[in-house]
Amino acid sequence: MSFNPHMQTKKSTTDPEVETRDKEQITLHGEIYSKLIDIMELDDVEGLQKLWNDPENQIKLNKAKFEEDQKSLLHLAVEYQSMECCELILQQDQFAVNACSSNGTTAFELAVARAEPDLELIQLMLDRGCDPTAIFQLAMHDLHVYQLIHCHLLNKAKSKRYDRFTLIDDIALGLEKFKVPMKNYTSTTGIWSKFSPFIYINRTMAGAEVSDTVQMNDSPREPCECSDGCGNDCSCVRRGNITYSTPGLIHVPPSDLEFPVLFQCSSECRCTNCGNQWASSGSEYPVGVYFVSESMGFDLRSMCTIPEGAFVGVYAGRVQDVKTTCEDSDDDYIFEIPCSVDEKHQLFINSKQFGNYTRFINHSCNPNLEVIEIKQENYVNFSNLGIFARTEIQEGRQLALDYGDEFWKNKKKSLNCRCKFENCKYANNMQTAE
Repeated sequence: MSFNPHMQTKKSTTDPEVETRDKEQITLHGEIYSKLIDIMELDDVEGLQKLWNDPENQIKLNKAKFEEDQKSLLHLAVEYQSMECCELILQQDQFAVNACSSNGTTAFELAVARAEPDLELIQLMLDRGCDPTAIFQLAMHDLHVYQLIHCHLLNKAKSKRYDRFTLIDDIALGLEKFKVPMKNYTSTTGIWSKFSPFIYINRTMAGAEVSDTVQMNDSPREPCECSDGCGNDCSCVRRGNITYSTPGLIHVPPSDLEFPVLFQCSSECRCTNCGNQWASSGSEYPVGVYFVSESMGFDLRSMCTIPEGAFVGVYAGRVQDVKTTCEDSDDDYIFEIPCSVDEKHQLFINSKQFGNYTRFINHSCNPNLEVIEIKQENYVNFSNLGIFARTEIQEGRQLALDYGDEFWKNKKKSLNCRCKFENCKYANNMQTAE
């Protein structure tokens, strides 16, 4: 006959012997819990070991659950930041690191979510087999924790065996809608030593140092209430000078349009089935990073046909002010946000240390991509930089932007363009230096 917990509960109310035994077990659990709290508060690993080894407990602590949300022993240790106790628990129970409470929260999530996370504890849990994939992006609230998890996932991915041409199957580490492989079809070896390390993020982030620089409009934007996917009749779209040719594809702006701007629907909008949320929705068109040569380094290529006017990605990085930008000797990864503000409030996006796949886009004097300012929320001097296809791009083609005259002017003493376009503007850039 199968076990029925309801039958046992009913019997316990009528059988004094069983009822007494159940009460004794509840009391025993309470005594253990009280002892555990004292142990965790003191990080008393010896006390925990004694409690663990005491046969009179009649309970295996590694299978115990505490409080209404059914926390494991490791959950308690993390809550009290008992480092040595955590280490002992992970030694005793190899599965404890990924155990969930009744609401699905792991002890690792508790460790990451703390106002002041213990990096040593987080590293210990990663070393003992914790799988941080599900909460990777949630850890971005603390860059130290995020970097720790990023390095762990990257090293794990790099250690896997792939085909002879693949260095890593997803440099985005699961943060995009598609995998972003990194490949090498050349005979060059030791590619990782030629790779500029960075932390992968899938959105632009602003540090505390620019909080005083970001300006907001005095008058709030009127939210839209579209029900048709937010096309050209959307009040948000009409604020800009970019329109849609079909849902999901924009009209490529003419080359003489100096400041192309697309207004994205904001968090205040009450639209349904919105198709005007580029910076937050992400691209649908897979791309890959390829090693080209010793002199050229890496480039970004399409892994499918990308239609004209399609969104390829947002230029992700850290937002920085003029002072920080002027102090940075390497401007290869810096984009100026094209807002009409005074120099004091000018902001830039730098993808050197934090960025996404768009940081691998090279220059061409015959570009197939276009940068378009994406206005969001109610900021005056901050926008996302959206990258769109200027023309239809076939699978396997290099993706390229025109970096602009200002970039090449700053490179007059160090760099010539190598795009090989017949009408290349900067092939003799160094020779034209004044």
